[in-house]
Amino acid sequence: SKSLQKVNLWHIACGGCLALSHSGVLFAWGDNGKGQLGCGNTENQAWPVLCKTLRGQQIRHVACGKEHSAALTAGGGVFTFGSDESGQLGHGARAAGNSQIEVLPRRVADLMGSAVTQLACGHRHTLAYNLRLWPGLPGQLGIGEDKDGCSLADPRRAPSAVKGPWVPVSGTGEFLERRRLSVEGLDEKHTPLVLFACGHSSFLKAALAPLRPDAPQSPDDFRCHRPSWLALAPEPLQLDKSLKSAAVNHRRQLGESAQCLASYNCAFLRRPLESAPSRADHGVDMDEAVKLLEQLGKQLSKDAEDALLAGIITLLNEQCSRKNYPDVECLRFFLVAPLLHLFARPELFENLHSGFAFCLTQLDPVPTRVLTGWLAKLPTRHFARLLRTFKAVAPHVLALPAHTTRAGALAKERGLTGCMRLMRLLHSANADRGDSALVRSSFYLPDLNNRVDIEKDYILWVQHKGQPDHFSFCDYPFVFDGEAKTKLLRADAQLKMHQAVQQAQTQNFFSAMTMAGGMVNPVLLLQVRRDNLVGDAISHLSKFPPEELRKPLRVKFVGEEAQDEGGVSKEFFQMIFREILDPLYGMFRSFDSNLIWFNFVSLEDASLFHLIGILCGLAIYNNFLAGVAFPLAMYKKLLGLKPTLEDLKELDPTIGRNLQHLLEAESAEDVESLMLTFEIEFDYYGELRRQPLSDRPDEPVVMGNRQRYVDAYVDYMFNTGCKESYAAFHDGFHKVCGGHVLALFEPAELRAMLIGEEDHFDWAQLQKNAEYLGVYYAKHEVIVNFWSVFHHDFTEAQKRRFLHFLTGCDRVPMQGMSAVKIRIQPVHGGAAYLPVAHTCYNLLDLPVYPDKDSLRRKLTQAIEQTEGFALV
Repeated sequence: SKSLQKVNLWHIACGGCLALSHSGVLFAWGDNGKGQLGCGNTENQAWPVLCKTLRGQQIRHVACGKEHSAALTAGGGVFTFGSDESGQLGHGARAAGNSQIEVLPRRVADLMGSAVTQLACGHRHTLAYNLRLWPGLPGQLGIGEDKDGCSLADPRRAPSAVKGPWVPVSGTGEFLERRRLSVEGLDEKHTPLVLFACGHSSFLKAALAPLRPDAPQSPDDFRCHRPSWLALAPEPLQLDKSLKSAAVNHRRQLGESAQCLASYNCAFLRRPLESAPSRADHGVDMDEAVKLLEQLGKQLSKDAEDALLAGIITLLNEQCSRKNYPDVECLRFFLVAPLLHLFARPELFENLHSGFAFCLTQLDPVPTRVLTGWLAKLPTRHFARLLRTFKAVAPHVLALPAHTTRAGALAKERGLTGCMRLMRLLHSANADRGDSALVRSSFYLPDLNNRVDIEKDYILWVQHKGQPDHFSFCDYPFVFDGEAKTKLLRADAQLKMHQAVQQAQTQNFFSAMTMAGGMVNPVLLLQVRRDNLVGDAISHLSKFPPEELRKPLRVKFVGEEAQDEGGVSKEFFQMIFREILDPLYGMFRSFDSNLIWFNFVSLEDASLFHLIGILCGLAIYNNFLAGVAFPLAMYKKLLGLKPTLEDLKELDPTIGRNLQHLLEAESAEDVESLMLTFEIEFDYYGELRRQPLSDRPDEPVVMGNRQRYVDAYVDYMFNTGCKESYAAFHDGFHKVCGGHVLALFEPAELRAMLIGEEDHFDWAQLQKNAEYLGVYYAKHEVIVNFWSVFHHDFTEAQKRRFLHFLTGCDRVPMQGMSAVKIRIQPVHGGAAYLPVAHTCYNLLDLPVYPDKDSLRRKLTQAIEQTEGFALV
């Protein structure tokens, strides 16, 4: 049957037709008029079907009669099903009117408690070795007339022991098997070896007792792997020192084994195999597989390795269009094959890695879910190894020179597509790994920024979205690190800004041609007064629709001459955030962690929270950093994630630790001694107030409900207590920054986008990024003195102050200090002048000071005053 071609079959029995796989999975087909296939019905089966009832029973042997079947488990249990007209199922007498068939496998209760090792079925009788025998038709059971006087014509419906000259190989105990008492030559003691049943007859192969333990013949155990039954089954991948040789037969055997799916599915299985493979357990000994296959890689000759590679590529080509398999045990191939040393060579991507990836990722949803479940439960070392194997392909492919032929370009794209799809499946499985999940950065491709034009890739992705034949890394956002995601967001912002400007220009053109309507400003011009920043910002930003807010931002301080080339906007964001987020304003509450959160009893209008959301969105959208001290929970909520107790620990360490201690309390007395109820206390302008956390605020907190109390407390802090304020903030933020690109970010990455990094100050990198103009160069005396003062004389706080003086911000962008480019130019006028910073250009006017002391004094004085802009 082609449908079982990929299953490693251990045993086949005919009557009804039963096929048992190496892993104990039973398939059945053919005549099923009496339920002898065990499928739960009496319909004939033209194709092999899975006997689901016995799937988890560790079936190791099956036997078929004419209209009944029997199955032997690894533990020596027996299941029977089919016709019971002659009692051949062994379930005892049936009440009048009861059905004489069993359509589902049923365990023989009389045989429980002891282990059967051999099983055979005749026409209407069943034989068991080492336990008892349940009889069928007359004369075939060898029990004669029983002690109750029943004749041989009476069928036995329950197992009956057959007494005879039997001695077990151990020398003790009783062999329970049939024999004809009239058979001659059985007067001596015999040890049974193998029993057989066919038609209306039974046979026994025996040896004269006592049988020595080291004798060449010993009783068969049908539960064990017998090589004589494996004619149809390929040998599993073998390790042999002779593989080092280049013998033709060895190469041929290895190649044949490598191109047979069943050879992988029966290799490296745990012993003993506890059950058939399932969604919960694949049954593969991964540690043993890694160990042996690594040895195999070291032992192979070049010719043998080529045969192995050719074999697996042939197998992948055969499987490339297959979307399903007869049983989950066939999916073991996808766990075992990548452990071969060949997969550690990314240069084989074109046929090996991409072929494997496409075979796996094109599977139907059901086998895909099974594989995902297996991957989610793999030990971390094996899961990480699989990820590294396919993650290494992308950098290799991207480093290859551009192909001049279309075939070469398509091969590269196919390699990238296959491996990215497989990494996407691994990423999905990683999300289900719980505490053993790999960190998200494990999936990043750090070299992607240097090999791929992220902005161009994003624009092409937008243009070709939905076209399956177009490859884009944007379809696999989990590979982007923070820098790449930042570029994506910038590209998205630039694209929307360009569309807004283009729309404005088009509208202006038609307005000019038709003399109808006013002209539209292609930029978002915000005119504000320094002494009324918040009021002016609300007045202007509240009237703009979303499409206007996505235009390039330009800020104009009323009464000042400076043109906004970036520096004015930087100062605007710093000043307005410092004012509007001040706890004295009453909108936000400050905590001991130096973080702020929404005030539960704020008296401010929702429009102010809406404005803050817009401002945060504008800062990200226009590539400015903002000094907002929000906890990580804010960014989680913006991304649709739920804050947890860990977030409360960050915001309010004292309350967070107390709640953690409550959860960790070991006794009911410890919990109840706290005398907590389902309510929260907070300060309302000097007055202590209480807020219920449930419909029963007076409910005491005890061991049984403490988790519910903690969950309610966290929910109130981050959700219920600030519902209206946060909703206004959320709407304002997404009015500017809403879109699919934002969803690619992790909460920590989104926070770094908005406020920058506080702990990545690579001052040496800042010096490397410096560009010198005019007479200045790296070895100029003034430049040498400048960097000497900066590195050796300035404190860390002064260095950050200088960064703020020069760039308008004392934080490092998400991309790191490498993204901060500064320029230093000489100015004339003498040593009496102070250095001047052009923050819009990150340009420093540094006078030619005669000595290091003069430079230190003037530079220190300059960085103490950073606000105020004028034309220089």
